[in-house]
Amino acid sequence: MKKVSKKLLISIVALLLISLSSFAMLSFTLADEENGEMEQSGNLVAAADSDDITHIDRIIDNSNNGTYGDKNYYIVEITSGEQSPMKDICANDIFSLQVLDGHRVIEQTMDSSKVNYISYQITAGMSDAMVERIVDAVNNADMIYVHNDPSSMFTNSVDIPEALKLALASAATGDYKPFIIDSYVKTSNYNSNQQRTYNMLVSNDLIGGTAYSWTDGVDMVSFMNMSGAGASVFTKVRGNTQKANVWQHIMKDDDKNFYTVAKVLTIKKGANTTLTNQMKNGIDLTPVTKPADLKDPNSFDITNTYVFDNASDLYNNGYLQRQAYPDYIRFDVAEYNNLSAYDLSTYDFIVIEPEVNGAMISQADYQALQAAYAAKVRILYNSKLKGKSSSSTITPNDAPGYKYVLDKVATSDDTSRFDNVLVSSQGDM
Repeated sequence: MKKVSKKLLISIVALLLISLSSFAMLSFTLADEENGEMEQSGNLVAAADSDDITHIDRIIDNSNNGTYGDKNYYIVEITSGEQSPMKDICANDIFSLQVLDGHRVIEQTMDSSKVNYISYQITAGMSDAMVERIVDAVNNADMIYVHNDPSSMFTNSVDIPEALKLALASAATGDYKPFIIDSYVKTSNYNSNQQRTYNMLVSNDLIGGTAYSWTDGVDMVSFMNMSGAGASVFTKVRGNTQKANVWQHIMKDDDKNFYTVAKVLTIKKGANTTLTNQMKNGIDLTPVTKPADLKDPNSFDITNTYVFDNASDLYNNGYLQRQAYPDYIRFDVAEYNNLSAYDLSTYDFIVIEPEVNGAMISQADYQALQAAYAAKVRILYNSKLKGKSSSSTITPNDAPGYKYVLDKVATSDDTSRFDNVLVSSQGDM
């Protein structure tokens, strides 16, 4: 089974906590929000009417005690072809252990046998009885995933029927159920048999969000503060979120405290690391010495790792003030054609150097960067990479039922219209 992005799971947690339950109509708020953008921090709380227990706690309680009726938690998938990786996420107890148990307040744990995943494949000429059966499943679902299988996408002839499309739209926009839907553009790119380039990735998939075009001649400080000509609107890293979910923790010998290590990944072609060099400005690049108070000195790999100097440009411009900062920062370097050794979701920044312009990228690496972008890793790329995607042609979405549902819950650039909706793709899984 492919390793599941940790931040993808956190995204699902966020959906659960802000969506209305099918068995308990409750509202929740995100406690960690800034400038109107939801940050997937896991720092989520319930409405304060039940001792601050959360929707996740109610799911767990219900699975054990049937407090709200049926003990099962129903995850209903509508697919254009094969079942999605969600099947493995549920079958291998990742949903129970990492999504539910990992974010509970109560002592009870989820009865994993009550996570009920069922997938319905859309086929041409489906009977009315089958459509009605799927509509009933959607109406009774606790979470819904509309999966556009890259190898067998929705088409005009294999499409979501009228009654089902209305039920799906109502579940997402009326009942406010946790709702995941695959993007048409991302799925098309995932499935493309044409040769992929980094330019295609930037132009078709890294649009807005936490992907930023770094223009030649703009220094890093100006770039990160939106003051340079052509600079992107950079969103600084939230240290509290990263400390809790991403940074490496190196335990001290008191078994209580720990050092933190953040990481930057450079993707290069050749020797030059022009953009990365600017990110190192002000950091003492003297090889670090392991602290004497480590519980296990072998747990701290100091390769390319430095003390994160509070006078450095990246410290003062890349991270939000009044939040956590890492003690150390590590700079990893990968060749453009070999990213498989790196878990891209574990980085604060991924830097794509100018020489990568025009370089080919494998399907696996393409999907890994798609997933990192979905996980809100800051991806900084040279502006030369943008606008050369002509080798990739995406045909119009000719499945009106699927298009109807997608348009109801997401904008044309795959931004969700509702907080209970996650726009995804199989590459994100």
